[in-house]
Amino acid sequence: MKKNWLGYLGVLICLLFLSLVKSVFSEEQSNRSGVYCRLSQRYMKGNLDHPLLDAVVITVKWSQVEPEPGQFDFTALKEQVGEWGKAGKGVVINLMLYGQEVDDQITPSWVYQQGVESIWFSGGGQAKGRKVRIPKVWDEYFFKNCLEPLIAEFARNFNGHPDIWYINLSFGHIGNMVTQPSKGGALAVEEAGWTPEKWKNYCLSSVELYQKYFDRTPLMVKSAPLLLRNRKTKYYLNDANEIIGLLGERGVTVVSLGANADPGQMKNIRNRLSPLADSAQAGKIRLGMGDDWPLWVPQDRRDQAPTQGYDDKNLKQILKLIFGGRQKLPITILYLQEPEISASNPNHRDYQKKVYQIIKKARKKLKKIDRKIYGK
Repeated sequence: MKKNWLGYLGVLICLLFLSLVKSVFSEEQSNRSGVYCRLSQRYMKGNLDHPLLDAVVITVKWSQVEPEPGQFDFTALKEQVGEWGKAGKGVVINLMLYGQEVDDQITPSWVYQQGVESIWFSGGGQAKGRKVRIPKVWDEYFFKNCLEPLIAEFARNFNGHPDIWYINLSFGHIGNMVTQPSKGGALAVEEAGWTPEKWKNYCLSSVELYQKYFDRTPLMVKSAPLLLRNRKTKYYLNDANEIIGLLGERGVTVVSLGANADPGQMKNIRNRLSPLADSAQAGKIRLGMGDDWPLWVPQDRRDQAPTQGYDDKNLKQILKLIFGGRQKLPITILYLQEPEISASNPNHRDYQKKVYQIIKKARKKLKKIDRKIYGK
């Protein structure tokens, strides 16, 4: 009888502990729903008082915070975080490891000098075919000798900071999960030995690393609907979805990029998030949608690609699809860009009343879903 009593007591203690952990975790995630936006320094001052903006994504280059090996400077980043915090906004920090810039302005040059393999290719986007170099980030040498010291110091300065809602997991291109979005870059990384299995292992190892040092700040990942630009393999979308699922199991909030006005494509995005719906409904993670491209642009940008026709109607259609579908996902983060944010700010010179009303309505839905989950 005594043994049984002790056994029951042990089970009770375990249940109480798990309940406490869940409560703490949910509290950590609560009150962090709403409209998020990646804002450049140029747009920051004018949107500190934005009535619909809940959190800002601050993007910083690795070369800015560690110009020389072991010599860190987070002063400017701390000032930005402080400004947004004083304005009552949450902050997500996206510390980019590499991108697609000519002259490799994101990755510090010393990384290559220390022996990390360089991957060269003709870049897309703003590189316009000029030579671009990125590091072989999935290499074990890079992980141990470059990435871990960086994340350790990063966390020493920001872990548990009250104004920081999330740390963005910077796996690949400009801090997103995609390895390379350009055709030339995709060919180059595959020639350098990239495989979806190696990338998955790199992503999962990175999560362990971030969680080791950021034990008081939750993590977020932004994921476009591809892993590498390769049509023959359907952009490794299935592999990308598998990684997203594994990240969600590890407590990582997922923001799926690629939101657009096409019902078929939006159905695919909802399907890739649906396996995480239960975790989001339980308050363990958050789910978000948006894109790295604007969902709305002013009149002078609507006549040509890639933002042709991105008007009020387009914005309303995208938001309808985000919250719609047979399986209504618990979406509590809407990820927008500078044009929509400036146009929905009554205090900004680019203010458009219709855009304000559309985003305000969407934000109310985000908050309503959030209250059902967290009861606040």
